[in-house]
Amino acid sequence: MKIAFRLHSEIEEKMSANLRRQIHGVNLRTVALVTIIFYTLASILLQIMVNTYQEVGSFDSFDSIKTYRKMQKKKRGKKLPSKVLTREEIRKRTGTRRRNLTRSEKRDKKYDALRRDYDEKYPEDEAESISDGVKIDGHSRRKILMESLRTTVPVLDFDDVCPPRVRNDYPKSWNVSDVLKNWEVDDTDLPSHVYQGICIFDAERDHEKIMAYREAEVPFVIRDHPEVIRSAERWNDPTYLSRLFDDQRHHVDYNPSGSHFMYFDESKRRPKGWTAPTRREHMSYNEWLNLAEGGDEKDGEVLPPASRPHWYFRPSPGKYLYMELPFFKRIASMFIVEPKEQQGIFCRFGMRGIIAESHFDHGRNMIALLGGKRRYILSHPNQCSKMSLYPDDHPSGRHSSINWSDPDWDKYPEFAHTKVNEIILQAGDVLYLPTHWFHFIVSLEENYQCNSRSGRDDKYLSYMNSCGFPWKKKRNF
Repeated sequence: MKIAFRLHSEIEEKMSANLRRQIHGVNLRTVALVTIIFYTLASILLQIMVNTYQEVGSFDSFDSIKTYRKMQKKKRGKKLPSKVLTREEIRKRTGTRRRNLTRSEKRDKKYDALRRDYDEKYPEDEAESISDGVKIDGHSRRKILMESLRTTVPVLDFDDVCPPRVRNDYPKSWNVSDVLKNWEVDDTDLPSHVYQGICIFDAERDHEKIMAYREAEVPFVIRDHPEVIRSAERWNDPTYLSRLFDDQRHHVDYNPSGSHFMYFDESKRRPKGWTAPTRREHMSYNEWLNLAEGGDEKDGEVLPPASRPHWYFRPSPGKYLYMELPFFKRIASMFIVEPKEQQGIFCRFGMRGIIAESHFDHGRNMIALLGGKRRYILSHPNQCSKMSLYPDDHPSGRHSSINWSDPDWDKYPEFAHTKVNEIILQAGDVLYLPTHWFHFIVSLEENYQCNSRSGRDDKYLSYMNSCGFPWKKKRNF
């Protein structure tokens, strides 16, 4: 009995071992078969992907077109015509579609083409013959152009000899009554003399003075900086701005029956009887240009400034402005004091006769004029109590409520003694305007101005506090 049981156990063990070996063999064969099938399918899929890329991939390069032609030759076993297929023909044969460019990509492509055209027309450093074999470089050519666009006006009682250190009596100033009597703000013709009280520095020769005066937070003008006049050269080409702004519609401030413009914030409390000083519209640059050049007449009759319509063109800020005006890039430079606090680039195109009422801003400002002429009348922050400012909570807070075209000296007796000076800003000039300095602006002709703010300084804050304008972090500049 025991022998039979032992034999049965041995037979059962052998049968189990054989069965396990069979099952294990089956598993190995199955794994091997699945692996072979997987790699075969992967290889086929990879080949399909390669063929698909060759047929429908990018044909923007010559190599891709060449690959396609070789592939077709191999398939058909005969020579292809010697003609090189165009991208459109290849797309038709492969059934692929051209990817539509986004609106942004179209603008980028158009801007790149524009700059290539005008950079070729106005090369940066290429020497140019002027006469008798005399050659000048690109910068000298642009300086000559700027000089031809400017007009020299005699300056009254200001020697314009600016020492390396700022003098205590700088800038020189006069009573506003004398300045306005000498040159009324509605008159855009240049007078016999002006009351200029600030310095004009050459960008290359007077670098140390520029930095010293900027550090002292006083106004001055930088003239003929290489990057500024390179931009101004393009902007003074009659066709450039039309192509730059194309048919895009931009913000325009519109005064239907006058030349005075004043900023207003519609979110602030509106006093009883208050109406917005201007309207806000949208139009293209070319539409504005046609209006600006023909806005002085109606039915063949020349209209006085007080009754003719005026349009103030304000192109939308965008990345192209940093390409157009590289001197305003967000890096520390002669024009940017605090890069992290830069407020962007803002442009204002004025037609002849436009007046921006006297006001101050809460940040330091660099104002570049790229074409035309503007008259700036500047006032020190310590004159704020004499200017009858709208209060801080008024829609036009920070602005003088006095009509400088026809000031009521009896109603505002202190205003007559407000100390001011003036400067005619011309093509290639950049005005440095410190925090809280008042400025009244007259467009003497069609002009193109862009500015950038970079931080603020508290040197004059005590004057603003005394006039009811304490600094607030969240406010419009």
